[in-house]
Order: sequence, then C-alpha cells, then structure tokens
Amino acid sequence: MSFFDYVLNGLGLTKVEVTPKIRTKEKKVEAKFIEPTKTKVAPITQKTENVAIFSPSKISDLPEIVDFLSTKQQALLDLNVLDERLMQRVVDFVGGAVMALGGKVENLGGNLFLLAPKNTKILRKQKVEK
Repeated sequence: MSFFDYVLNGLGLTKVEVTPKIRTKEKKVEAKFIEPTKTKVAPITQKTENVAIFSPSKISDLPEIVDFLSTKQQALLDLNVLDERLMQRVVDFVGGAVMALGGKVENLGGNLFLLAPKNTKILRKQKVEK
C-alpha cells in the first residue's frame, strides 16, 4: 500500500483494509526447580541478647512492646495488673503483632505470656512423677 492510498483512506474516499504485521520471537524458557530451604530453628535454651518483661497498664504502652518484638528478641508479657476487658484487647493487639512478625505466643499460665520471634522453637517440658 502506498502513501497515497493511506491519505485517501484517511480522508474517507476509499476503504482500504490494513492488516498489521506482527512479528513474534519465540523465546526458549527452561524451567528451573528451586529446592526449598530448611529454616533453622533456634531452641529457647540458646543464649539470647535480651528478654524483656512488659507489664502494660494502658493501651498506649503497646507500641513499645511491638517495637521491641520487631527486633526479633523474646519478651514476657505480664497482664496481672489489667482488668478482663483491657487484658483481652492487649492480648489481641500484641498477639496480632507477633503473628504478623511470624512469631509465636505461648501462655505460661495465668496471665503470663511468652512472646517468641520467628524461628524460635518453644519446648515445654513435662515433669515426670515417679
């Protein structure tokens, strides 16, 4: 098709069907299977840098706890000073933050909770009575 045909087609004087030229290049793709990596689990008995004990008395104390947990260190959460309603809110908030960071929450009994970072294995030993 010539330039003149394009001009006439643009003015609407002739009807020319234009089929676009499509160039395709086929690429060869090899599938590579990546072996899953095993995560290293650090037992709780290993030495850690810091373990903090938090006893929040109000909701505004919670960001400090979450900031500490984001440093991937263990913490104890003592909720004995809170009333039931506030205690449930604290457990929900901190528990959600721990889960978002990939960690674990373990109830140690009563209102005491262990907040463990990702890749920490919590071993609970049972007393054997003879």
